[in-house]
Amino acid sequence: MVFNNITEFKPKVGFETAFLVSSEERDFTHLWKVTEVMPNKKIAYTWQYKEYSGKSISSFEISEDKNQSTLKITCTGLETFPDTIPEFSRESCEQGWSYFMNRLKGYIENKA
Repeated sequence: MVFNNITEFKPKVGFETAFLVSSEERDFTHLWKVTEVMPNKKIAYTWQYKEYSGKSISSFEISEDKNQSTLKITCTGLETFPDTIPEFSRESCEQGWSYFMNRLKGYIENKA
């Protein structure tokens, strides 16, 4: 599995999962719900935290052109999270997405 703290994930509309990520002094219980699935093309899900207000939507879209694939990631709603929590800053979110993309890249390369 790409992410050890996500014990189960199904690309099915309505599927929900929760997992805990802890920072220095804060817990972030992630709550995900799959909202859209187009096999081999797109998946979208809402995510929020049990401990904090705010809700976001992330989508992953794959397009192909000749022998090349492109992955487009869209994330909206970050402004709905409290701006007093350092982990919700733009810089922290960029670090999180970089970590995610590096893990995903490694997973794909090992499967190829």
